[in-house]
Amino acid sequence: MAEYSNGSVYKHKARAVWQGRVRYRDTPDGPWRSKTCVFDDIPCDLDPSSNIGGRRAQDAFRKWRGEFIAAHEQELADAERASKLTAYTVGEYVESYIDLLSLSKQKSTIAGYRRMLGYMNNGAPLNVDSPEAAEPVTIGSIPLEDLTREAIQTWVNDLAERLAPVTTKKAFTVLKAALKNACRDGRIERNPAEFVETPPMRPAKQNPLDESQQTALLADLNAYIHAHPEDPSRLAIKTALLTGMRQGEICGLTWADVDLTSDELSVRRSIGRDGDAFKSGNAGYYPKVPKNGGSRRTIPIPRPLAVDLEERLLFVKRACKAARVPFSSNLYVFGSIDGDFMNPHSLWMKWRRIAKRLGLVGLDGGVPKFHDLRHTFATIAIKSGVDVKTLSSILGHADASMTLNIYASADPDAKRAAMDKMGDLYERLSEDGEE
Repeated sequence: MAEYSNGSVYKHKARAVWQGRVRYRDTPDGPWRSKTCVFDDIPCDLDPSSNIGGRRAQDAFRKWRGEFIAAHEQELADAERASKLTAYTVGEYVESYIDLLSLSKQKSTIAGYRRMLGYMNNGAPLNVDSPEAAEPVTIGSIPLEDLTREAIQTWVNDLAERLAPVTTKKAFTVLKAALKNACRDGRIERNPAEFVETPPMRPAKQNPLDESQQTALLADLNAYIHAHPEDPSRLAIKTALLTGMRQGEICGLTWADVDLTSDELSVRRSIGRDGDAFKSGNAGYYPKVPKNGGSRRTIPIPRPLAVDLEERLLFVKRACKAARVPFSSNLYVFGSIDGDFMNPHSLWMKWRRIAKRLGLVGLDGGVPKFHDLRHTFATIAIKSGVDVKTLSSILGHADASMTLNIYASADPDAKRAAMDKMGDLYERLSEDGEE
C-alpha cells in the first residue's frame, strides 16, 4: 500500500514563485521518492504582512497533492491489473467468468457452461467420422491477451467436425460472452471472437410417434399402471404423452400442483442436474424454477390421465398410512413417500427400455427419445386443430412463433390433409367459375 508525506510548501530560491513537494513510496518497505510542483500563478511579492500568497500556495498545494495521489493510485491499480492479465489463460479467465455467473444463474445452467469450458481446455472427443490421428484443437492454454480470431476460428471449425452444430454454437457463445466481459474490464482492447463464423444451425429433427405406435404404447402403459401401482414411472411417461410436459417438469410435480377437482395441474418447478458427474442417484439433482416465465403454467388434465392420478393419489395415501407417516401435499407425484423425487435420468432409462422392447420408431426413422413424447403431443394437437397460441401456452413456450416454427409441419399426414383441403377448395372455386 502506497504511503505519502504531508508535504511542504516553500518559496523558490531563484524565482518569485511558490513550490510544493511531497514524498511517497509505493510499498511500506519501498524506496522514498519525491514529486515537486511549481505554482507559477502565485507570486511571492504580495504584502508579506498579510500572508495572502502563502495561504493561496497552501490551498493550491493541497489540491495538487490530492490530484497527484489519486493519479498515482490509479497508476498502481492499472499496473496490478496488467500483472494479473499476464497470468490469465483463456481457460482460466472463462472459468473465473463462469464462477461470477454462478451467483445469478441456475446450477444446471452453470454445469452446461462448464461443459463448454471443457471443450476449450481439452477440445471435443473424436467421433466415428473423425480420423483416428486427428488431435482436438484447444484454446484454453493460450494467454488471454494473445488469443486471436484465427485461433478461435480454427477451434470452432474443429468442434463443428466433432459435435452437433447446436453444441458448437453453445461453446462459442460462452467464449464470446466471456471475452466481451474481458473487454468491459479493460483486460483486452477488442473481442477477438467478433466475425468468427459458426456452423449453420440445422432445424432440430422431430421424431414423434405415429398413431399406431401411440396406440401400442398407451396399451402397454395402461396395463402396467393397473398391475403395478407401486411403480409410477409408466404414469410419468403417460403424463408426458398426454400433456406435452418436459421430463424435469414431470419429475418436479407435487400433489400441491395437482387439482383433481378442476382437473388442472400447475407447473411450478423442474428437477435439474447440478453437473457433478461424481454424484449418484438423486444427489446430483435439485428442484429449480422452470426455464422461463412461460414455463410456469397451468395445464388442463385429460380425463384418462385424471383417473390415473386419482388412483395414484389413493395408493400414496394408503402407503403413507401403512408406513405410519403423514401424507403431505408436498410429496412428489412420481416420487416416494419419504419425500424423494424421481430423477430425470431414471425416468429416461425406464423410457429407453420400453421404447426398445416395443420396437418404437418415430416418423423420422429413429428410436424416439423421451422428449419425442412432447413432440408427439404437439403434433397430435396441431393435427386435431388446436390453435397455435393455445398449444404454445400448454407447452410453456416463450411465444407462439416458437411453437409454429417447430411443429407447424411436423406431421406428413397433417400436411397431406391440409393440401387435400386446399385442393378441394380450389376445385370448388373452379366449378363456381365455370357456371
